[in-house]
Amino acid sequence: MADKIVIANHDVDSQPNFATSNAIRSIPTLFLYKDGSHVDTLVGGTDQSNIEAFINKHL
Repeated sequence: MADKIVIANHDVDSQPNFATSNAIRSIPTLFLYKDGSHVDTLVGGTDQSNIEAFINKHL
């Protein structure tokens, strides 16, 4: 999977305006982009298998 995706993180504590402008109300929030467009969001803590399923449905 590593050759198909890029994972990045953002510290919303150091830049709270990012959270506000992206309507982040809960941490963690995972935004999924495909070809530069936002396609899905996963909010809240979950396990690895759920995150993998979330990503795989868009590959």
